[in-house]
Amino acid sequence: TQSSDYVAKGSNGIVAWVKGGSTYSYVPKENTVYYENAVTSGFSQWLGPELLKMLADMKSTRVLYGKDPETGRELVTVMSSMFDVTGPKSFCIVFDSETKLAVSMKQWDNMDMSGWPAFSTTKIIYYKDTADSLLDVHIPGNAKYVEKPLTIPQANIGLLSNPNAGISTEGLSEQAASEKILTDMYNAMIAGDIDTIRTLCPVCANLDDEFIRQFIVRAGKDSQITELVSIGAIFKEGQTKLGRIAAVPVISKCKDGTKMEDKMIVQFRNFAGEPSCVIHGPYGISQKVK
Repeated sequence: TQSSDYVAKGSNGIVAWVKGGSTYSYVPKENTVYYENAVTSGFSQWLGPELLKMLADMKSTRVLYGKDPETGRELVTVMSSMFDVTGPKSFCIVFDSETKLAVSMKQWDNMDMSGWPAFSTTKIIYYKDTADSLLDVHIPGNAKYVEKPLTIPQANIGLLSNPNAGISTEGLSEQAASEKILTDMYNAMIAGDIDTIRTLCPVCANLDDEFIRQFIVRAGKDSQITELVSIGAIFKEGQTKLGRIAAVPVISKCKDGTKMEDKMIVQFRNFAGEPSCVIHGPYGISQKVK
């Protein structure tokens, strides 16, 4: 349902790729590779039936039906928008009605599909077999490697500023506070407690109940979280105008026995001398672990 190894080459010469759980982006004009130890590029959900179902279940979605003028195949055009941990997003994705695979798509970093799209492809071709070399990336040997800082979209700061959200961190270290709020969050996901999820993770405030139930709680699915296994140490830190942010690895077990690791971002705040924290959301895409 999501991509793992991934390569994207843009017409501007920029190359983005994911390998070994890390993400890289080469910018030719700077001869620099920017990297981060998280999977922040790719598709989740993948461009198939799961994505079509996810978009179809969103209240903002509009659907049009038509035919491919070249092949005569039935097409479904899905237009939707959402506000998540990556900020505002809107989409126009065309699916093949029979295969449920996306055949073209555009995505904007706003809610109304206005302006120049951040991602646009007019034709998607699926191959049954491809050479492993398709995922090879060749970068000049003298390119600089620079680690990207931990950030969150500016558009999300308003939601994270809600003083009624999150938990108090009075008397707690950042590590202890992270462990407490993430434990509460995962227990809420296991219990299907939507109100608590919205309180701890205010980016969910604008998502409807059914979306949270299906794609955060994942109720009834094999990927539904049934157990919190462990919370690791803070491994990366950053800063927003609200305060410090920290990325924390969390391992959970799913209904089908699979163990998954999410790197979760916690935002620390201080309002009128009262320290607190909220969860911003995942830092990249979940990864399967042994």
